[in-house]
Amino acid sequence: MKEAQGPLVAGKPGLFAAAPGPVRDCHVAALASLGLSIHVRDEVPLGHLEGIDGVLVDVVSLGEASLTEALRHHQGMPMVAMLPSGQRPPEGVQALLGRPVRLSSLQDALARAWKIDQPHAVVSGTPTQRKGRILVAEDNPVNQKVISKVLERMGLRVDLVANGQEAVEAAARLPYDLVLMDCQMPEMDGFEATAAIRRKEGSKGRRLPIVALTAHAMQGEMERCLQAGMDDYTTKPLKLAELERVLDRFLCAGTSGAHPLLDPSVLAQLDRIVRPQGNFLAELVELFRRDFPPRMEALERALAEGRHREGASLAHGLKGALGTLGALPAAELAGQMEQMLQDGRWDQARQLSPQFHEAVTRAWSALEERLSRKNESSAPA
Repeated sequence: MKEAQGPLVAGKPGLFAAAPGPVRDCHVAALASLGLSIHVRDEVPLGHLEGIDGVLVDVVSLGEASLTEALRHHQGMPMVAMLPSGQRPPEGVQALLGRPVRLSSLQDALARAWKIDQPHAVVSGTPTQRKGRILVAEDNPVNQKVISKVLERMGLRVDLVANGQEAVEAAARLPYDLVLMDCQMPEMDGFEATAAIRRKEGSKGRRLPIVALTAHAMQGEMERCLQAGMDDYTTKPLKLAELERVLDRFLCAGTSGAHPLLDPSVLAQLDRIVRPQGNFLAELVELFRRDFPPRMEALERALAEGRHREGASLAHGLKGALGTLGALPAAELAGQMEQMLQDGRWDQARQLSPQFHEAVTRAWSALEERLSRKNESSAPA
């Protein structure tokens, strides 16, 4: 199989402009997994961009005027535009991304904008190790047969259900590692089923990864999936490379042992940083242990005392730090809390606080577990 190359744009400082919301959070997580030093803004600043090597503009959420202004004020700056599929980019844009965005196309577009040579893939004899039990919610018998056969040949355990209600019941019975959820099913569709699963999860801390299966590769479909509480999106008929991307994201991180609370693609990037300095991951875990408790306490005080700006700022900082460490479920909750505080939704932010605290605690434990496994695997026999 192909051996994953280190992200070509790792360490590059870039600016990402997009409207706040779950779609932006998903894109930020993808950018972080590529190792970018990313600055996120609600719009493109018109002044001088100090220390920025390139700009990525989500035209779908901000409108064409935002891209026009960015091109006018930042001539010569490498510019990547997210545009609706089929729309041609204006002059001055070095690379174009259609929506929904895939990680591979995102890296390719950024590499083109920054004129980075892309090496050829290297063939490796060591296959990616995937382990887990997957629930497939799909009403079409042909699709059921194909998907289950492909997953079983990959060494995964597969359970099949034919509608959303059965998916909700199955997810309540067994601790699945991933759900592939068809969006259009009888009795209860995938959107309703996902919402029901999320309600049942409540404040338990563990978030079951749910990936949408849909035949509609249309603008707005990804947004709808993410807003319903799904974690990723892939189209039917399934493409093997796309299915492997989803499985690698949620089920494995090479051979080092995945954890559902940590994103394997981000952890793989950390592993690449760790290799020259074996104690780097240990340093990050120690920093987590020292830094997060006081920041969490400060956030709790801000919530209790009604200091919304300080609370939103603290939540924003926690979101970025958690995302960098690969704790994307916790980072997503931090982003939700930040938005609630910015909108003045105090009661909702306070209600979310226990769930967020639990998610951070679990992420910390997961990082320590990963470090312990790494130390055991590197210890001399």
